[in-house]
Amino acid sequence: MNNLVGERKIILENEIKLKTVEQILKKLFKFQELSLEPIIFEINESYGGPVILSIILYQILRHSVADITTIVRKKAESGALIAFQGGKVRKICKNATLKFHWTETELKKDFVMNFSSLDSTMSYVEKCNEQLYGVIIESSGLVWTKVIEFFQQKKVVSAREAVRLNLADQIIDDY
Repeated sequence: MNNLVGERKIILENEIKLKTVEQILKKLFKFQELSLEPIIFEINESYGGPVILSIILYQILRHSVADITTIVRKKAESGALIAFQGGKVRKICKNATLKFHWTETELKKDFVMNFSSLDSTMSYVEKCNEQLYGVIIESSGLVWTKVIEFFQQKKVVSAREAVRLNLADQIIDDY
């Protein structure tokens, strides 16, 4: 049992999927049943995932009973950037990057599948993007127009710039 308390780390390696979020939630509950000691949520290299799952993961991390430290080792893109913001403390390895990316892929899928409902598709995409912007604004204090610009440009941010923009709290050595 002591071993489990010492290993309070959850690692995100790939895309954020429903199964991934379920596994993370189960592990978080298990850790919190054992103790309320801090938990590390490490993003090794993730390109994100569906907006709704990314927002759910962010909310889970943000509102965890135990404090969560999020760490980006290599890269956190799109929804993984959103999940990273859920940590009480956000650390980034010195050679890691963050990438802004909005709901463009989901928009393309919706156009193919629901071309007749273009207005509702655009409304859905706009609402998803507003959720993404809101997370970044809340966690960093950046202004709305700057956040929208970053998403539109698919901006890639270095560790140093992430700290300067208040997207991360601290730079750590790569490991």
